[in-house]
Amino acid sequence: MKVLVTGAAGMLADSLVPALRSIASDVLPTDINVSESGCSFLDVREFEALRVTCHDFRPDLIVHLAAETNVDLCELDRDHAYHTNALGTQNVALMST
Repeated sequence: MKVLVTGAAGMLADSLVPALRSIASDVLPTDINVSESGCSFLDVREFEALRVTCHDFRPDLIVHLAAETNVDLCELDRDHAYHTNALGTQNVALMST
């Protein structure tokens, strides 16, 4: 099984990615924060980049963990919060169609 993980530099992925690697044949951890995370760069807000990644990797499963979780930032920059949390999630959901 091939698994694409978005937001893989986050805290949840710290435990989830190793667990997935123990049961899946290929796991591709991605994030916009790639410095020292061991992740491939992927911004879920960029539909075309996500489409290309999914086309090339052909995941059987996408684990979508990418999100802006800084509540203060979300309140100050609603556009950023919307693009990351709503449109990014929509983009990932569209990959199954």
